[in-house]
Amino acid sequence: MRTAKWIVLGMAAALAACGEEPKKAEAPPPAPQRPRDRLSYQEMTPSPPSKYPLKTCVITGKELATLGHKPYAISYKGYEMQFCSEDCLDGFAADPEGNVRKMNPKAMFDHSK
Repeated sequence: MRTAKWIVLGMAAALAACGEEPKKAEAPPPAPQRPRDRLSYQEMTPSPPSKYPLKTCVITGKELATLGHKPYAISYKGYEMQFCSEDCLDGFAADPEGNVRKMNPKAMFDHSK
């Protein structure tokens, strides 16, 4: 008789569990925004080393000619910038106009817009 009681209780618990709606998975938190996501820039093919005024990356200081690959290049407000890798865009985004002025001290920016 005790065994039958436990079987009935087990079946009742199983039936009660079947009626529950499955729990919805929580949405993962949004990915943190990278500093470069706030920049307006365009990727480009780097100019030849003879035409680009700097020999080093403005972010890391690594020599662009010794990378073993082409530098990563962007156009920011009409100024070409070359970096040792795409990861340097986050460092560039911290002070884009200041970094452009490292490449071209005479760089001008229109802040009226």
